[in-house]
Amino acid sequence: MTSKTLLVASVLILVGTVMAIIVGLMDLFTKTTTDGQLSGFYLFGCGLFFTPIALFAFRKGEKWAWFTALISGGIALVGQLVLTFLAGSNVPSFALPAAALLVVLWAVAMVLPVKEVFK
Repeated sequence: MTSKTLLVASVLILVGTVMAIIVGLMDLFTKTTTDGQLSGFYLFGCGLFFTPIALFAFRKGEKWAWFTALISGGIALVGQLVLTFLAGSNVPSFALPAAALLVVLWAVAMVLPVKEVFK
């Protein structure tokens, strides 16, 4: 039986994965530079990688899924936030707030289920 806390944390991660898949596909097929297309491929791949983890293992409270989301998600999302900030005017105006929102969603999703994952 999945607890409400694990369900909410899983949904928060799923929001990020869906955003990554959508933006990744948009970048992959609309960007004209190799860098833009590679960025799209990266986002799309991250979204595909995390979707089954969030849907199944994270929702069950498995420790390996929590650690995977913590480490991989932290590196990917915090790195994306830093790179988006450093890119400045070279990115769309919504990119920095979206990256910050994803980091907040990820952080909440990591903190919410700690007691249940490590009980």
